[in-house]
Amino acid sequence: AGMLDALWGAFMASGNGEYVRRIISVLENPASDLLLRSAARWSLGSNARQHSLVHQFCQEEVSRPDISAQGREELEEILQKAATAP
Repeated sequence: AGMLDALWGAFMASGNGEYVRRIISVLENPASDLLLRSAARWSLGSNARQHSLVHQFCQEEVSRPDISAQGREELEEILQKAATAP
């Protein structure tokens, strides 16, 4: 979880989408710890609702031709929830 906090902090300070991509990569890795995957999923959803730039990076990543099927499915769900959240 500390790694996720550091990546989000670096993103918020720089606006560099590479930090968001590294968080998304956790969703694509089936070997990732379940707790880490859950934290990444939650933080991506929360930040995609609150920050248009995070939402934009998630949309770009879901369209990547080399994204795993699992990563695409999870990102699509995150984006759908972000779009319907108040």
